[in-house]
Amino acid sequence: RTIQRELEDTLSEKILYGELRPGQVVKIDIEGEGDNATFTFTGEAKSPSVPDSAASIAETVQH
Repeated sequence: RTIQRELEDTLSEKILYGELRPGQVVKIDIEGEGDNATFTFTGEAKSPSVPDSAASIAETVQH
């Protein structure tokens, strides 16, 4: 439940409010320490080395 609350819910909100765009790779990091730590979400352009689909991943794994 903690993972859902801290990651999934926040990630969903950022997508809904347009802070993260289709085609971006989302980098999740932690800012701060201990009880003051918070997750940060950064959308970055996808590099050419990131596959476009699960089919590309399967093809890569088979080779």
